[in-house]
Amino acid sequence: ELKRDDSSENSSALHPSHMIIEISVHDDSDLASPPPHLLMRLTACAPPSPEKITERIENASRKRQRLIQATKDAAAEKNQRARAVALSTKEARAVQTAHQKAALCARLEQAAERRKALASPLASPRAGYPASPPASSRG
Repeated sequence: ELKRDDSSENSSALHPSHMIIEISVHDDSDLASPPPHLLMRLTACAPPSPEKITERIENASRKRQRLIQATKDAAAEKNQRARAVALSTKEARAVQTAHQKAALCARLEQAAERRKALASPLASPRAGYPASPPASSRG
């Protein structure tokens, strides 16, 4: 329904060319009945018996409990897998660290052997020979 707003109180808020549209909250289609074939199907269904309602509630409760248990089991399995992965990772890192440490020790020993082999008797005392006594103690 369209109305022209010519009242003086709203004249400052609205331009004279503006229209106010009123929309009814009630729709005529709300009152219309469903089609006859659907109405027959709806009226043919009897309300469920109390036993049937109880059975449906129990089935829903059992299904809910199964879903809760399945969720708990999945979470427990996920945690167990995560722990196993963490443990295997920790072991692998320990093995890798041991290998790296052994390789480093071997390289250091090889370097020490090379230094000993290349050292001459005329080399400085730092090369592995005993230091000569200080000049003040020679007398």
